[in-house]
Amino acid sequence: MLLALVAGCGGGSDGPTEAEFVRQANAVCRDGAAKVSLVRIPGRADVTSMPQAAAQVVAIQRHELDRLRALTAPKKDRTAVESWIALVDQTLDQADLSARAQRDGDISRALRANLNGAALDRRADELAHRYGLAACVRATTAPPTTSTTRAGA
Repeated sequence: MLLALVAGCGGGSDGPTEAEFVRQANAVCRDGAAKVSLVRIPGRADVTSMPQAAAQVVAIQRHELDRLRALTAPKKDRTAVESWIALVDQTLDQADLSARAQRDGDISRALRANLNGAALDRRADELAHRYGLAACVRATTAPPTTSTTRAGA
């Protein structure tokens, strides 16, 4: 179990080294991406199934986000890591809002959530990339939703 390994790594009061944390976080992100890849993503024309698929992806990603929160970042990097995790959390909030809005037939609200989520996701990806969390870049993005397609497309 990864959490047991994390508890045993890094020793001192400053937590794990940056390299250890990056390795652990990238492993969580790779695991989450593998789980998401198993979700059947319907075609964009399948307007009834897309919100359920998006909700499944968000649930998987929230679980992986909890695993990331459980990791101890190096003391000197905790503020940056907490900022990144907060952006990922907000991105998932928007993906969840979009899926709910689609189920309710409120395409305008879904589109706004998609735009907000995309902006948050870009910011999260920038932080992840700068920190060396290559497996976490774009790993938090929910599947495209029907609300991002043009009418009749």
